[in-house]
Amino acid sequence: MKLSRFTNIVRDTDYLLHNTLSNGLIRVKNENLKQMIDNFSSSGTFQLDPDNDFQQTLYSLNMIVHDNEDELATLHSSYFNFEHNSELSIILIVTRKCNFRCSYCYEEYSNNDMSLEVFNNTINYIISQIEERNFKNVYLSFFGGEPTLMANEINEFMEHLLEKIIIYLLLQISKLLSLLTVIY
Repeated sequence: MKLSRFTNIVRDTDYLLHNTLSNGLIRVKNENLKQMIDNFSSSGTFQLDPDNDFQQTLYSLNMIVHDNEDELATLHSSYFNFEHNSELSIILIVTRKCNFRCSYCYEEYSNNDMSLEVFNNTINYIISQIEERNFKNVYLSFFGGEPTLMANEINEFMEHLLEKIIIYLLLQISKLLSLLTVIY
C-alpha cells in the first residue's frame, strides 16, 4: 500500500487528510494514528493490516491505495466522465427572504432577491451549456430563504426557458421542511 498521490495532509494540533480525487476527508486527533500517518508518509509503501479499522477507513476514503494503483488513469477517467456527462445540475438561490423566520434557523434574514438580469443570464448559460456539452437532462433546484416567495419570477423563468429548449427537465423547489418536485 502507499499514500495516495492525491492525499494532502495538514499537520496541526489535529491532522486533516483530504483526498482531492475522491474528496475524502478525515480529521485525526489520536497521537498513535498521527504517528501511523507520518510513518506511511515517510516509508513510501507498507502492508495493509486487515484488522486495523483506521487503515481500513483510510483505504475506503482513498487516502491509501494499492502500490500498483494507477491513480492518473482514475483521474483521466473521472475527467472523461465529467466531460461526457449528459446531466446539468444547477441550484439557484432566488431569494434570501423568508416569511417563516423559524427560531431554529441559522440563516440571517436579508431582503435580497435574484435580479431579472441574473435570471436571464442563467437561461442563456443553460442554453449555451446544452449546445456546447449536449446535455440531455437539466436539473434545476430553486432554493433560498423561501423560494415560493418568488413564485411569479420562477414561473416566468421556466416559461422563457421552456420556449427555448426541448429537453427533460427536473425542477425542485426547496420549501420549509419539504421539497416540491415537478417534471417538465
